[in-house]
Amino acid sequence: AVPLPSVPGGFSPVMDLWQERHILLYNPVELAYRSPESARYLAMEAMYCHLFTTDLAGADPPGDPWYARLVRILAMARAVRTGTALHPGVSRWHARFCREEYAPTSLCADRSRIGRLAPPDQFLEGMLFEARTGNTAAHIRDDAVRHALEATAPARREAESGTDDECARIIRERIWPVFEQVCHIPAEYYGRGTGSPGVPPKNPGVTPH
Repeated sequence: AVPLPSVPGGFSPVMDLWQERHILLYNPVELAYRSPESARYLAMEAMYCHLFTTDLAGADPPGDPWYARLVRILAMARAVRTGTALHPGVSRWHARFCREEYAPTSLCADRSRIGRLAPPDQFLEGMLFEARTGNTAAHIRDDAVRHALEATAPARREAESGTDDECARIIRERIWPVFEQVCHIPAEYYGRGTGSPGVPPKNPGVTPH
């Protein structure tokens, strides 16, 4: 196992795989606070992402880096869905992880961090929460972000269970147009306590996803 460098900002994996060298990558600061069951789930989540993730960007995808991050999280949700169907026992670790990660006290403590993120990162945080828990991301306070999450929820659910081609079409036609508006919220708007402008950080993994 090799430590994974911390990256400030939005979502970055606590655990990842360097598949070519069969090395587990991990964020030591974040992993230190996880229970053994949660750590096992994160390891399985990372493995599923490498085993079952398919190209959902479609032909000639938008060049906006936020599009790639949107696709990555949707692909993660689909990969975990496939993996847990093959390994039902992982659901116990997943349930333990969600109880710890998204307990009311944890969400309350995390609100200030999320509130300082740029709106696109807040959307992705909310999308990941909803994919993992099946619940609405009510802890996201930005009105524009919450509206975008609500508007795309049906499409995201369809994308998780559809074929690769259906998922790519849903992302391009129904999710990205809404998320793109969040990405283009003027800096003067979200500079007022909802985040700070900037481009998404690169994936901290050592191999491209």
